[in-house]
Amino acid sequence: MNRWKPARGTKGNLALGLCAFAVLFVLACSQQASNPPATDDGSQVASNEQPPASEPAPAPQQSEPPQQAQPVPQPAPATPPASRPQPSAPPVPKTVAVTVPESTPLNIKLEDNLNSGVNHEGDTFRATLVQAVIVGDRVVLPEGSTIEGTLTSVVPAKKGIKESGGAMTLSFDRITTPSGNSAGMAASFAQQAKSTAKKAGTIGGSAAGGALLGKVLGGSTKDAAIGAVVGGAIGTGVAAGTKGSELKLEAGTPLTITLEQPVTLKMKR
Repeated sequence: MNRWKPARGTKGNLALGLCAFAVLFVLACSQQASNPPATDDGSQVASNEQPPASEPAPAPQQSEPPQQAQPVPQPAPATPPASRPQPSAPPVPKTVAVTVPESTPLNIKLEDNLNSGVNHEGDTFRATLVQAVIVGDRVVLPEGSTIEGTLTSVVPAKKGIKESGGAMTLSFDRITTPSGNSAGMAASFAQQAKSTAKKAGTIGGSAAGGALLGKVLGGSTKDAAIGAVVGGAIGTGVAAGTKGSELKLEAGTPLTITLEQPVTLKMKR
């Protein structure tokens, strides 16, 4: 059986036709790309129009961390008993005690008038220290310190044959420095006024005067004796009416007293 074989001229024409079809197809595609189709309103879309931006990709969801197992609560350890605080060192005192020894003399002056004929036992008075008292290198009792006192005995003056002057006993009980530091103290002062000293002279003078007067008037020794007795009686009466002097201590009177006991004051360091 004889198969059909195309002729040589026919094969060449077929190849030429395929090449021409390929050229026409490429031209048609390039013309279509250079001339885009018109829009609905008749305007053409620019060839360089950017494509719409793409929406950002959603963020990846973070996975939740795995839950950790809750620890089992443990019982709280027993609290040990609180230890007792150690005693701290005692604070240093801010003051120091200074003592004025017994028998120390104090020079003072009275601030009040005292009179044995006016004042009474129990009356109070004041005095002022006029000279500072120093112990070691400290002025313990400065000048101007105030002293308080009490009259412990008051004896008014007496008249008569046994006349006597008035007397007083002063007791000093407390001293206070100008800064307000105060302490008790013990000291005293006693004094009696002088008597008139006219008793013997008054009686003797009256007797002698009476004797002389009796002798002159009577002219005999007997009259002189009688005059002496009468004169002595008169002198005795005069002496019985005589009164002793009152003891008067005026304000500003200087005195010196002696401590009968030590005086201790607290002073700053």
